[in-house]
Amino acid sequence: HPQIQKESQYIKYLCCDDARTLSQWVTGIRIAKYGKTLYDNYQRAMARAGLASRWTNLGTANAAPQAPPSTGTARGGGGGREES
Repeated sequence: HPQIQKESQYIKYLCCDDARTLSQWVTGIRIAKYGKTLYDNYQRAMARAGLASRWTNLGTANAAPQAPPSTGTARGGGGGREES
């Protein structure tokens, strides 16, 4: 409340017409204050995600052998009509 601590240098006020505008201002202030740290954390997370993706791809490629490609001819009880 403004009358409780009039002399404090740490209390700031931000007035907006609606909640969306307030949220945009607060987000902008946070980016201005912590932008470098946020960006560094983002880069680190993307690097980890890339490494995790590579490890996942390696694990799935080695886990199950690839089946040879189909030649398009079906053999055995495949539901097609047989001629006699």
